[in-house]
Amino acid sequence: MGGFGGFERGWAEVGPRLAWAAEHFHGGDYSQQDISATLGSDVACLVCLERWARKGADGRPAPVMELRVTQTFRLEDGRWRLVHRHADELVQKREPT
Repeated sequence: MGGFGGFERGWAEVGPRLAWAAEHFHGGDYSQQDISATLGSDVACLVCLERWARKGADGRPAPVMELRVTQTFRLEDGRWRLVHRHADELVQKREPT
């Protein structure tokens, strides 16, 4: 489930999609604000806000991306591995419609 929409399945589809997405990030700054971290003996969950100030392929500033992110990690052979990540755009609070 790519951050720019759509979805791919298997490395033959995912690999080229990641390369395509990487082409949209040139330089810039990244920051992360941790909101919540839960750690178990072999699983962990991190909730954070990410801010991506980046440049487009042409070198000009691109719109800043602010994301709400949830990540799940699993301990495998003594190393923490990311097993799931979900991110969506941070939007301002608003009244339900």
